[in-house]
Amino acid sequence: MPFDLTGKKVLVTGAGKGIERGVAITLCESGCKVYALSRTKGPLDTLVEEHPSIVPIVADVLNWDDTREKLEKPEALDGLVNNAGIAAIGYSAVDWTKESICKVLDTNLLSAINCTQVITKNMIKMKITGSIVNVSSLCGISSFPKTLPYVMSKAGMDMATKQFALELGP
Repeated sequence: MPFDLTGKKVLVTGAGKGIERGVAITLCESGCKVYALSRTKGPLDTLVEEHPSIVPIVADVLNWDDTREKLEKPEALDGLVNNAGIAAIGYSAVDWTKESICKVLDTNLLSAINCTQVITKNMIKMKITGSIVNVSSLCGISSFPKTLPYVMSKAGMDMATKQFALELGP
């Protein structure tokens, strides 16, 4: 089913590879101006080679301030797809270290909150009604063995989505 998003501008986080890359390409092919954010330049370079209208942004979402600074520069956007994330599988719930848990929460949850804050503040300022899509997982509502920080991050993403919808929806 084709979509016509001509004239819309959307940021996709984690757009260097995987599902995120596919989302960026699909939006681009639907007429959308896409800003593609990834922590690594190489995958963004190949994405832009394939789709020259895509605007690359190299930023590591773990760096809160640098990400904010880079996201304040683009024009006002109509939307955001928060899809940056890392998988976390491997230890019993009693064996995860604080550092490992924090890295997953920072990457999968707090980075989405950071990006949403920056983009929506600009949308509000410019009186743009748009869409924020937060990509979660079945892991947000179910537990799986050896995935403590991942399921926590996805459950947090689900609740952050509800909170932003409650406050920004009106």
